[in-house]
Amino acid sequence: MLEFANKEILATPHRTGFYHILWFTEGTPTHLVDFRPVPIAPETLLFLNQDIVQRFDPAGNFGGKIIVFTDTFFHRTPADAHFLKTTALFNDLFSPPVIPLPNGSPPLQHYLALMEHELVH
Repeated sequence: MLEFANKEILATPHRTGFYHILWFTEGTPTHLVDFRPVPIAPETLLFLNQDIVQRFDPAGNFGGKIIVFTDTFFHRTPADAHFLKTTALFNDLFSPPVIPLPNGSPPLQHYLALMEHELVH
């Protein structure tokens, strides 16, 4: 499993002003979301709204990738703003969506590789 950077900050409950899409590729951590434990299995996505309180599992026995973005990045039209404020992916009142990925999700791997390429070029 991977050790993550800034462990002392990320393993402490904290609030951020941006949206998260967390892709847990390995391990079975328990992610704390608004002080409620969310068990995670390998190859799952977790969608987190901005301004929630979260904490990564302090054991650090997991690996994955994170996509973060702000309202400003996403909002290009009023429809974009409406979608982000109403979609169940970021606005489930009962629990944050945890979505299992079939077979490691090659399309998601491809899109993340494109994003990573864009960052370095």
